[in-house]
Amino acid sequence: MKRIRNTRGSTLTTAIIVLLLVLTLTGGMYVLASIYYHDSEVNHYERQAYLFAKSECKVFSQYLTNEGDKSPYYPSSDHNSAKTAMTTDIKLSRNTASNSSVVSGIKSNTVTYRWYGNNTIKYKVTVNYKGETSTVTLSCVKSDSSSSKKWIYSYE
Repeated sequence: MKRIRNTRGSTLTTAIIVLLLVLTLTGGMYVLASIYYHDSEVNHYERQAYLFAKSECKVFSQYLTNEGDKSPYYPSSDHNSAKTAMTTDIKLSRNTASNSSVVSGIKSNTVTYRWYGNNTIKYKVTVNYKGETSTVTLSCVKSDSSSSKKWIYSYE
């Protein structure tokens, strides 16, 4: 006697299994893409905070290099403790920036300075950009009188 197999519905079962596999793989790829996107966004915010902090340090160094003790950002002669520098003149504003949406992400901006001896000042610029914080330290050393530059600086 001949045996007959019932194959009705096997196509539907196979299609459902294939569909579940495709959905599982798609969901996994979506989760991985979301994680990578979030990480790249955080890296971008950290980089922007660093670049804003370094830009402010550059402004300080240019003023000190060109104008020396007459610079508006030359700190007071109180060498004993760290002080907060007044930076209202160099803060980026939404009106003057070329990309105001980037500047609007700055949540806080702090500049402190400390004297080390009579010839070295360290400015510490901390910028918080969209939740990511970066700090850049600018070391300024008074040069000898024979040099045309009044201060020599380096970033840390």
